[in-house]
Amino acid sequence: MDEKTTAKREKRQNGIWRLLSCLYGATMGIFVVVLLYRRAPELLEWDTASMLAAILAALVFLYFIQCLLHELGHLAGGLLSGYRFGWLRVFSLMLMRRDGRLRLRRQRIRLMSYMGECFMFPPFGKGEAAPSAMFYLGGAAANLVSALIFGAAGLWLTHGLLSAFLLLAAVDGLHHALWSLVPRIYRGVMNDAAKLRALRRDRTARWEARLQASLLGKLIDGVRLRDMPAEWFELPDFIAPDSEEGRAMKLRQSSRLLDAHRFDEAAQRLAELLTDEGLAGTLRTLAEEDRAALALLGYGKAEIMPGEDAAQLLKREICSVLRTEYIRALLQRGDSAEAARLRKRLEHAAAQSLFSADVEIERELAAMADELARRRGILPASGAF
Repeated sequence: MDEKTTAKREKRQNGIWRLLSCLYGATMGIFVVVLLYRRAPELLEWDTASMLAAILAALVFLYFIQCLLHELGHLAGGLLSGYRFGWLRVFSLMLMRRDGRLRLRRQRIRLMSYMGECFMFPPFGKGEAAPSAMFYLGGAAANLVSALIFGAAGLWLTHGLLSAFLLLAAVDGLHHALWSLVPRIYRGVMNDAAKLRALRRDRTARWEARLQASLLGKLIDGVRLRDMPAEWFELPDFIAPDSEEGRAMKLRQSSRLLDAHRFDEAAQRLAELLTDEGLAGTLRTLAEEDRAALALLGYGKAEIMPGEDAAQLLKREICSVLRTEYIRALLQRGDSAEAARLRKRLEHAAAQSLFSADVEIERELAAMADELARRRGILPASGAF
């Protein structure tokens, strides 16, 4: 299936899911009114503002509870399948393993991102192991079990606010389960069932999942790209070099050269990659930003203006983009005040990064820019940000 057909199908599916979301919202509103009328009519006697505030607070609380149960279901399914814990996030609260220790932290999330996430490392060996259905469907199973328990308790109580709250919790649990069990792709992101289906059908998807798990596992343990096995950065025979996966691998290869301070080779590899007209979107922007940083530091020649999507990535506090913008401000424009602000943002983003090993190269390149700025008189001899 070509890319145009795939894009049309995803657009059609997204439209269907938006329609279903609207229908669900309307149905949920009617259900809440009927539920309150039959189970807790005393709440309807409250003033409108208090009643709406109570309903909204209950819905937000239940959403959080179901998200937590969903991710714990993934965790339980993964542990039973031999998976290794990476991180678990519900809203902005994240429990993760970093440098061999469990740490609780707050993680900045985008408004449209998923409100929960459980990442675990599969026990992949040399072969292409099939993904665990227990891990991918464990979240929906937890929601279904909670829906049965809450529903039974709510029916048993027969009346009152607690009965209405439990029945609402049961419906919310059922909603979370169905949203996970029906395969769908929204804005390029697959839900649990769609991921499991893709991994079972697509050899490339299994390879990509195994590679991602391997790379992230090492990064969480504090291992830098340059110290990872070289074979992880080789493209298998069944993946075309001009495919999306092939282009992503070429960018990983240049990132590994950059991390190893093999700057001339990295600049050459990036120059070759950017001649590919099929390279687009975020991959092209990241490649342009890396090449521009190297050119400003004296390695190769490149267009040193920001790429088309650089501004959007800058807003998302992507460390490699902040690093290049810092180098631009310091060495291209000679604006030490702007550079100081960007350096502060870079350090904050680096501190927030899930992987300490992945941001060390950004600090090293920034330090190289500092040294060049001192030689050119942009910074005082002892100047640093």
